[in-house]
Amino acid sequence: MSFQGISFNVSSRGEGSVRQLTIRTSAGSGSYGSVVGYTVNRGAASLTPIHLPDLSGRAAQGYQGHDSFAVIELRLARRFPTYKPGDTNAGRSGLAADAGAG
Repeated sequence: MSFQGISFNVSSRGEGSVRQLTIRTSAGSGSYGSVVGYTVNRGAASLTPIHLPDLSGRAAQGYQGHDSFAVIELRLARRFPTYKPGDTNAGRSGLAADAGAG
């Protein structure tokens, strides 16, 4: 599947309502992550948007994209490598960082 010039590989595994959906993109350098998601309200026929907070301050230090996202214990988690000043996007010397939304 592709959208606005970006290719997506969508796969699913598991059975019934217990399935894992994986979406991978094949974008180039500086691939900044974002999420568009919704949660189903318990006992209601409605959806609520999931908002991932913007990165700012200390959480944004060394950020150059290459995000990965996962649902961990009912929370949406975001993980990305960090870069030090002077690092290229292909060669980082920083550590991984985590940021999440509840």
